[in-house]
Amino acid sequence: MDKSNQIQLDDKDDAKLFLANFWLKIRIKVKKIFKKKSKSYTQDHDKLNQKLVYGLSSSKIPNTKQLKHFRKVLNSKENKLINILLIFILVNLIFFASVFYKKGVESVPTFGGQYQEGLVGLPRYVNPLYSFSDVDSDISLLIFSSLFKYNGNADLSLDLIKNYAISDNGKIYNFTIKEDVKWHDGEKLTVDDIVFTFQAILNPEFRSPWLAVFQGIEVEKIDDYNFKIVLDKPYSGFTELLSFGILPQHLWQNINPATANLAELNLKPIGSGPYKFKSLIKNKLGEIKSYNLQANQLYYNQVPYIKDVVFKFYPNFNALIAALNNDEIEGASYLSPGFENNVIATNSLNFHKLLLNQVNAIFFNQAENEALASLDLRKALALAIDKEKMVNESLNLNAIRAKGPLPASSLAFKEDLNTYRFNQVEAEKLIQEAGWNLQIISRDDVDRMDNLEEENLIEGEEIGASDESGPENKNDTSWQEIKNLAETTGLELIGKWRYKEEDDKKQYLIITLTVPKEEISLKLSNEIKNYWQELGVRTIINEVKMEEIQKNIIDNKNFEAIIYGEMFGFNPDPYTYWHSEEKLNISNYSNEEVDKLLENIRISFNQEEKIESYHSFQEKINQDVPAIFLYSSFYIYPQNKKIKNFNTSSIIEPRDRLANISSWYIKTKNKLSFSNIFK
Repeated sequence: MDKSNQIQLDDKDDAKLFLANFWLKIRIKVKKIFKKKSKSYTQDHDKLNQKLVYGLSSSKIPNTKQLKHFRKVLNSKENKLINILLIFILVNLIFFASVFYKKGVESVPTFGGQYQEGLVGLPRYVNPLYSFSDVDSDISLLIFSSLFKYNGNADLSLDLIKNYAISDNGKIYNFTIKEDVKWHDGEKLTVDDIVFTFQAILNPEFRSPWLAVFQGIEVEKIDDYNFKIVLDKPYSGFTELLSFGILPQHLWQNINPATANLAELNLKPIGSGPYKFKSLIKNKLGEIKSYNLQANQLYYNQVPYIKDVVFKFYPNFNALIAALNNDEIEGASYLSPGFENNVIATNSLNFHKLLLNQVNAIFFNQAENEALASLDLRKALALAIDKEKMVNESLNLNAIRAKGPLPASSLAFKEDLNTYRFNQVEAEKLIQEAGWNLQIISRDDVDRMDNLEEENLIEGEEIGASDESGPENKNDTSWQEIKNLAETTGLELIGKWRYKEEDDKKQYLIITLTVPKEEISLKLSNEIKNYWQELGVRTIINEVKMEEIQKNIIDNKNFEAIIYGEMFGFNPDPYTYWHSEEKLNISNYSNEEVDKLLENIRISFNQEEKIESYHSFQEKINQDVPAIFLYSSFYIYPQNKKIKNFNTSSIIEPRDRLANISSWYIKTKNKLSFSNIFK
């Protein structure tokens, strides 16, 4: 058909005619696919329509203007079908979009937010040379970097150190440090800073407690990023001592060592750790109420996600819990098991239970009480205590049972040790074999003697049965003597008493148990007293303030028995606690075989050989029973649920709960991940 002879139609009719033929063509082709002939149109008629339409439009595909009229050329059934198909397509689009979003869009941590934590006490020295209180150590850990650090599993990892090597004789350590480390003020950290820190520790004028630890070592600079340390004798656990913070030489070198503890840098420090000092707030009395840190954007490892960390300080645990309940803080540095029920907002908190590499035990001092020199007696005292019940009920499962002198979480721990499980019958048998007879004083005995005393007929009278299982023999101790003993010791007269006959006089078995003056220790000590009372061993509880335990009790060995906790690293070094020449050998335990095992553990770099020595050491200690091993406690760390990715499980010191703080986050953002879509 020539263009000059084309029929002139308006746009609307043109669209309708075109779409009608287009739709007809689709239907015919569909029918051909299923081998069905159209009954309404012949092939010739179809061709004629196509020629007509093509003559009206040069395009074989409908344009946008024509598609507007598409519905008008469809019948009712076809319109319904189209509607169904459109709904089906829409539902599928929504479904696939949701799947795409769920798999392809992930929420990832992003920088921002603030975390406020409460602590009991006040900061004094945020300085690695003096940071030995929990408060100072917590802040110091975040501000200063160290050569090595503990991770969230109480395992030692590299921090400033890039790599290191140990000489064959175990006395020379060669270190290479990272080269991209900067101080918070932008200066570069070099080996000079590390050498200076060691020199400050070894300088008596600085009066650092670390002096006793590193006495006798030599530190030598090789170049800006390499140095070596020479020991006077090999020590396989030396790297575990290198977790203290490093000081910036350019700021401390001009400070007088004699007055270094007074320097402003002790409270407003410059370090190279993940957080840097921002500000502090004091009250009118000069007490620091809050200490503010901000993320160090120059940090050489992962820059923290949480922008600001604020520490707030409280005088005691009651005030700390009150602040937690009132939403003044979002976490508490530590929650004593006795205070758990005082927390109100439990639904908004995660109670992290971090296993401490610590062993709490009753240590015996045989020099202060000769009766404790008897191995059978010590075994009997161990068997008389239901330690599993104490852990499950008294400690409310906030501890695990200690089975020996090393924590069960240690790689060196030996599983198959004699743990002296609760056995009252065996305990009574052993104490009897040790020569301690049983005397029982009843209420009737006391009433009878009181009446005789009033009538002045007391002389020559006897009191109490000698043995539950034996004949009713009466003892020859005067009433007044045992009555005075009960009054002077504060012990209950009625009940069981163990005694020995010496020079026609009875020696009664009484043990003074010294305990720290804090809730859990006092609770456990009274339970131990009751267990021993069932055995006939009278117990006096001596309460001592926590701050006096080390100086007045441990150092002077001023106790008969004491509840005390010993801390260990991931690779424990029991030498300090159990070698006969060590001051911290609480029980004054002395055994040549054990001394040799401990010495071998210290100098051996062969792991299999060390483990064998560890196991032999534990077996020997458990045979000799210089202590009754009770439990390893959990460190309870309550923290608001807004803090994500807290992944610490065990710690060496309380400050290690903050070891992975750079991985914590509060804020998140969405990120498209194509790798997740096609998994």
